[in-house]
Amino acid sequence: MSLYLIGVLENPGLNGKTLGIGVDLIEIERIKYAYQRFGDAFLQKVYSFEEIEFCFMKQNPFPSLAARFAAKEAGFKALSQAGIPPGHWRELTVTQNSDGIPQLVVPGLRNMIVHLSLSHTSTLAIATVVIERTH
Repeated sequence: MSLYLIGVLENPGLNGKTLGIGVDLIEIERIKYAYQRFGDAFLQKVYSFEEIEFCFMKQNPFPSLAARFAAKEAGFKALSQAGIPPGHWRELTVTQNSDGIPQLVVPGLRNMIVHLSLSHTSTLAIATVVIERTH
């Protein structure tokens, strides 16, 4: 599969509006272990203050932390596929809109929309990110 340039790198296998797709799956225990081993240093390296606060309002914060970790990984993959340098962990932030629907905030994107889907079971968390051109 070859790539060609039209403003940003595009994957010709995707439709004209879709610039990148990323998926990530993670075991929730890996996030729990990282927190137990590294504590707040791990949280502060990966998550924004708002993400940490949101997750720790829950009785068990680890499924939500894992889903947000997966969202960032999926976001990095989608951004890379779109030819956009992905940046750092804390630059990608999962927030909730007024209806409580999770959103991945990527600073500096212009003429693009980011779609995010999160889910988890008792042991796994998954995220899918799609980046599309808005026009």
